[in-house]
Amino acid sequence: MSRTKILLIDMPQMLRDIVRDVAARDPMLEVVGEVPKQTDLETAARMFDPQVIITANGVAPAQEIGALLESRPRTRVLTITGDGRRGTLYRLIPEAVALGDLSPESLLEAMHG
Repeated sequence: MSRTKILLIDMPQMLRDIVRDVAARDPMLEVVGEVPKQTDLETAARMFDPQVIITANGVAPAQEIGALLESRPRTRVLTITGDGRRGTLYRLIPEAVALGDLSPESLLEAMHG
């Protein structure tokens, strides 16, 4: 089984140290790099091919995170507040919804979303 590659983007030094320490405790995790925010998420993802990108909350706008997830649906983005107390995980999750018996109306509704 391969290790999960983690990329750190534009995080305060203390927060980076904490994340590195936590990751080092798990043999299935590997921090593969760190980049400054001047590098957009898509470029950083191409450079390091991580499964998880961790950044400080507010560094990457939601639109940039959404675009990254659309182009790399298996990547997860974790944003952490500067004090390290709260985080938000962004990921695309495929969803299957049973539609039951189809009618022209329910088919149209499904096509419209």
